[in-house]
Amino acid sequence: MERPEPMLLLGLFRRNRFSYARAAVIGDVKVSFIDSSVADDLRCYEEIDLPEGLEVEVPGVGRYLLFSVCVIDRAVFNGYEIPFPTVVHVARVLSGERLFEACIGRDLIDYWQLRVDPLEGVVRSRVARRVRPE
Repeated sequence: MERPEPMLLLGLFRRNRFSYARAAVIGDVKVSFIDSSVADDLRCYEEIDLPEGLEVEVPGVGRYLLFSVCVIDRAVFNGYEIPFPTVVHVARVLSGERLFEACIGRDLIDYWQLRVDPLEGVVRSRVARRVRPE
């Protein structure tokens, strides 16, 4: 299977926990999700009213089962920080390869106001702020 583009390295923070995830930005997917291994690192599972879960198809990649949600405090990528809480679904791979640990779908593309810089081919956000080295 082909690797989806664009990809980015996403840092996720929840309380005093931190985890990285390879993230694919895929506008054809309506909801964003993280792999259950990332949610384990963050100790982040919330109950939802889907006893069986909800299946999501990622075109050209595979099927995922969304079974929980996670509220992250902030996210960082490409030297920028999204400084406000964000809800993402937690998923397990049902079929296909594990090409990434996070999928940024249409919900977060809109919420984080993401766009791909055509000159550099990198993902930018209109609501993110530059991370300053300490």
